[in-house]
Amino acid sequence: MTRTRLKLSYILLCSLALFLLNIRIVAAQYSPAGWVLHVTLRQPFGVPAGGKIARFLESNGQIPASSYPTLSVVARAVLFVSAGPSATQCQVGLAGGAVTSPPITIPANSTVELYLEDTGSQKAGGYIQNAGIVVTAGPGGPVTILPGSSFTLTITPTENAIY
Repeated sequence: MTRTRLKLSYILLCSLALFLLNIRIVAAQYSPAGWVLHVTLRQPFGVPAGGKIARFLESNGQIPASSYPTLSVVARAVLFVSAGPSATQCQVGLAGGAVTSPPITIPANSTVELYLEDTGSQKAGGYIQNAGIVVTAGPGGPVTILPGSSFTLTITPTENAIY
C-alpha cells in the first residue's frame, strides 16, 4: 500500500509541475521582446539656405499583433552638421512636429553634433509610418548633414506607458 501511495504522490507532483510549467509558458508567449529601427546616412546630404528637408533618415515598421499590449518608444537622432564659408543656423525635429530643437548656430567652416530624443508609446499591431527627422537650414547659408548621422527608434514592452 505504501508503494502505491508513493507512486500516486509522484504522479500528482509531476502533474502539478507540468501544469505550472504550462502556465509559465502561456504567460510568456508575447513575441518578440523588442524592436530597433535604425537608419545611418552613408553620403553627405545638403540642405540649401532657408530650406527644409522633411522625413530625412526615415523608418517604417509593423509591430506584430502578438507583441506585448503596451510598448514604449524612444526616438533618437544624432546628426553631424557642417556649415560652409558663412555661419548659419540649423534646426532639427521629428517628422510630424512632435519635438523640434531650438535653432543651433553653426560657425563658418565647422561641424557640430546635434542630438534629439523623444519618447512615446505604441500598441500591439500598430504600424510605425514615416518616422524620421526634419532638418531646416537657416538663412545664413546651407548646411551639410555628414555621413554617420543616424536615427534610431527603440520599441520595448512596458507594463504601463507613462508617456
